[in-house]
Amino acid sequence: MILVDVVQTPAREVVPDNTSTVCRTWTEWLLSDASAQCMQLNYAVAYLFLLPLDHMLRDLAWILLAACAIVRLRVTWRGYRCLACDPLIVVLGLWSLWHGISILWSPHWSWGVDEWTSYRTLLLPFLLWPIRRQADLLVAGLLAGIFLANAVQLIQYLHWFGMTPNFEGRLHGLLHPTQTGVFCLAAISWHTVGLIQFRSIRRSHLLLSCLGLCAAIAGLISTGSRGPWIGGICSLSLGLLLITWCRPCSRKSVLTVTAIILLSLAATWPWCGPLVSLRLENVRKDLQRMAARDFTTDNGRRLAFWETACKVFVRQPLLGTGAGGFSQEIDLDKVGYDRREHSHAHSTYLHELASKGAPGAFLLLASLGLCMKYCLTNSSRWFYGMGTPMVLGGWAVSGTFDTFQLSATTFGLFSFIATLALSMQLPGERQQSLMT
Repeated sequence: MILVDVVQTPAREVVPDNTSTVCRTWTEWLLSDASAQCMQLNYAVAYLFLLPLDHMLRDLAWILLAACAIVRLRVTWRGYRCLACDPLIVVLGLWSLWHGISILWSPHWSWGVDEWTSYRTLLLPFLLWPIRRQADLLVAGLLAGIFLANAVQLIQYLHWFGMTPNFEGRLHGLLHPTQTGVFCLAAISWHTVGLIQFRSIRRSHLLLSCLGLCAAIAGLISTGSRGPWIGGICSLSLGLLLITWCRPCSRKSVLTVTAIILLSLAATWPWCGPLVSLRLENVRKDLQRMAARDFTTDNGRRLAFWETACKVFVRQPLLGTGAGGFSQEIDLDKVGYDRREHSHAHSTYLHELASKGAPGAFLLLASLGLCMKYCLTNSSRWFYGMGTPMVLGGWAVSGTFDTFQLSATTFGLFSFIATLALSMQLPGERQQSLMT
């Protein structure tokens, strides 16, 4: 009898193929609202990062953000019903609508349409509304862009890569010096608030806030923009006093941050002091020439534009010239222009009075008033919340000397402030007033 050992070969282990499952899961995630929300947040941060930098890339990011917000409407549309009824949104909508209506009686309607294009930034609250929970991240994205703009200013100061200051020695970054100055003012306000709350942030974030604050202070001074200088002094002084009065426990932090600001000013004075002296000397010389009825200087033209705007408002208090029609009222011989060009009143408020009459100015002031009220009411909702009233105050004061609503860059900053300031709350958010 022959015994045969039968060796049973173990069955081959079947390894499941997860490739199809992973691909299917990845595809489902791409098509889900979670991925759309992530993309919307990325596009929003990219838009805010590019806002103080490049116009073309900024507009591209805005288009992508708008497209993503439209795609998500199938999920987020219910939240917009409350947003659309918010008083601030209503006033902003009426302001833009009145601008469009005023084009009907404008002597130069094409310029009015060109001015109207900047009002597209008022859609920003709708584009950012579903991701307002990430407000701190959105502000951080804007601060990163401003810091890069300060780096560009440093490159211009060092004359690297063929980049130089403008003909007056002002470091403008990639924008007009006044626009860069306003963004530096915003960075100073938010970094100041971040340093006041230093106990609640990491040491690395504390160092970044200190570096960003110092860079923004140097950037603001080096722009040579007198309007943002005045706006910064007013908004920071009042803002720090308000925080000290409403939150006595923050007094030591406020004093420490004030000392940091003063030390930064002293450290940058050897480099920026000559520019400040030059800008103030220009004002003195221009005033002397204006006393002799010579308005062909920089400040002389500005004063002439203000005078023209006041005369237009007295003559047409209700309707104004119509959007885009202010340029037709300028005396070319008086300001030294050789041709008619698209000009503005060099003042946010006087331009509204002259071009859109009392209704336009009322809607502008109502927008600023409601926005400031919301800023103060919701100041403690986010980490940077207390800095938002200071940013808005600096924007409003600086707007006295330039026309911010005609630029998608500076008007975009206002729209972002309005988005942060809106009183409507998302589920699970708490509201705490600075005044309590």
